[in-house]
Parts: sequence; C-alpha cells; structure tokens
Amino acid sequence: MARRRSDDKRSRILEAAVKVFARRGYFAARVADVARRAGVADGTIYLYFRNKEDILVSLFDEVMSEHLEGKRREMEPGEPAPVRLRAIAERHLALLGRNRDLAVVFQVELRQSTKFMERFTASWLQDYFTLIAEVIEQPPRQSPIAGDGAEDGAGNDAEDEASGDTRQRRGDVAAQFAAPRQLGDGGKHF
Repeated sequence: MARRRSDDKRSRILEAAVKVFARRGYFAARVADVARRAGVADGTIYLYFRNKEDILVSLFDEVMSEHLEGKRREMEPGEPAPVRLRAIAERHLALLGRNRDLAVVFQVELRQSTKFMERFTASWLQDYFTLIAEVIEQPPRQSPIAGDGAEDGAGNDAEDEASGDTRQRRGDVAAQFAAPRQLGDGGKHF
C-alpha cells in the first residue's frame, strides 16, 4: 500500500509540474510552485526528483515511453504504411490535443533547453524515427488471388523488379529517419 501512495504522489507531482511549467514557464517556475500545486511539502519533491530539471526530464521520459509503446500496441500489423503512419500522427495529435498544458510544455518549454534538446534528439527522437522507419520498411500485406501466380511464387518480372525498387526506396527513407542528426543550432528548429 505504501508503494501505491508513493506512486500516486509522484504522479501528482508530475501532473502539477505540467501545469506550473505551462503557465509560469519552465525557467520562471520554482520547485516550491510545483510542490504547492501538487499539495506536498517542498522537501517531498526531492524524495522523487533530484531537481527541477529532473522533473522535466522524468515527465518527458514517462509520457514518451507510454506514447511510443501505445503506438506500437495499437498499430495493426499488415495495414498499409499510409494507414499506420496516419495512426501515429493521430495518436500524437490526440495526446497533445487532450492536454493543452502538456502541449505547451512539449512544444515551447522543452525546446528552450539546449541540454534537454540534445538528450531528446539522441534518445526519444531516435526511437520515434525508428518507429516510423519500421512502418515504412514493412512490406505491404499481400493477399493471394487465384490465378495471379502468388501461390506458387510465380509473378510478373517487371512487377517483382519494381517491388524491389520500392523496397530499396523505403529502406533509403527509413535510413534517413533513423540516422542520428547533428544539430548545429542546439535543436531550436524543432
């Protein structure tokens, strides 16, 4: 039971941080503001987080982890890439659309920290692009139709060659998404 109460308190702190960071701005916000909003003593924050930056990083890590895992679970394997890419975009927009404060923190406050953006680019952005690359690289679902030669492996050589070209292009696009980016401007263009 103590663990559950501890998890609840940590969640309350993170939820309060979203509201405080969105309304006051990350740099203007103080740990005491987050504690007051969460209904805990200032010192309680430090039982869960090292400092204000740790709160921000933990918030982002938890939301992104849950978000990416949710996307992977919800996507229908074998669906065409455009359908799956649309599902990724819709889930992303729904997450931020449901919580304006979270959208402000993610779209405004996080981008103001060069240190955070470097970490984000090296970790979560890479995972996000990997998910997109997986969708792009997955060959479309084939359904054999009587007489089309799909059952015995026979097919049109021109179609097979074009399909190979398409797979190569998909691989090229996926590699571009998955490649780590060097950001000379500290990631402020995101």
